[in-house]
Amino acid sequence: MSNADSQEAVGELDLIKVYIWVMVAMSVVLGGVVWYTDSQVAETRKHIAFARKNLEPFANSREEITRMLGVYTSNKEDEAREQPLTWFSRVWTRKGIERVSIRPGQWQEKFNTKGGFEEDYIELKFDNRNPLTRRQIGEFCHEIERESARLRIIQLKLRRAGRKDSYEDDTWSGSVTVGYRKARIRE
Repeated sequence: MSNADSQEAVGELDLIKVYIWVMVAMSVVLGGVVWYTDSQVAETRKHIAFARKNLEPFANSREEITRMLGVYTSNKEDEAREQPLTWFSRVWTRKGIERVSIRPGQWQEKFNTKGGFEEDYIELKFDNRNPLTRRQIGEFCHEIERESARLRIIQLKLRRAGRKDSYEDDTWSGSVTVGYRKARIRE
């Protein structure tokens, strides 16, 4: 065997060694990919089993959220804030109360330092010249809270309308404060 033939054999052996090492490296990488994919499949199967087990509570939660969004859309609470006369007039009209008996004010905001909460509210006054019965006022207040998921009666002030000595007349004037209260978040 000549020197050139031996160098050629050594070159071929080096090429075979490189080929073997590349194949070993590719086998290791392919084994890692298969192992990783298998672990992901096992984790995905675990999540699917959890989801199937808890499907009913998730479905009920979805229905509750959908119903709440439906309530919010149908009662148009934003309209109570942006156009209070329109929103509240629909409520008192449904209860058979005349327009001249109630006068809505403007929305106001304040921070209650004693309670530590913010308050957005509007005051609706019951006119002394066109007083309402306690039943009408109660039904009106109930209808506001029934119609809105967030608006609440914050304060109700009533006084007898008409003569001071007439206790048989069920006529009342005063005001009702309607609004939102929310805790102030300290940063």
